[in-house]
Amino acid sequence: VFDFVFFGIFAGKPPELLRTLWFLEVVFSEVILIFSLRTAKPFFRAAPPAKILVIASLVAIFGSAALTFSGLGGEYFHFVPPPVSALAVILALGGGYFAVTEILKIGYWRVSAKLNHHFE
Repeated sequence: VFDFVFFGIFAGKPPELLRTLWFLEVVFSEVILIFSLRTAKPFFRAAPPAKILVIASLVAIFGSAALTFSGLGGEYFHFVPPPVSALAVILALGGGYFAVTEILKIGYWRVSAKLNHHFE
């Protein structure tokens, strides 16, 4: 669903910008998924993530963002520096993705617990 929203919002943008934003959205959403699915508990009730996971995630996010602004990213991947407004949209989509993932995860574990209890 969020992919369709992404392409709906950025339809008609130049291919280089779309490529850049898609790259950032994918990296951001994968990091979000790791933090959501690492535990069956809701994110805010779970034990804090390991420091190495937080550090690696921040390196991935900020490294990816830096790549899009660098000459290296432009030369090898044809990235272009994204506008701040587009980055804000990516962050908003990521927040929505995280919220939906958390809701679905909690629902999954509730149903799973009922089914496991039913078969005991």
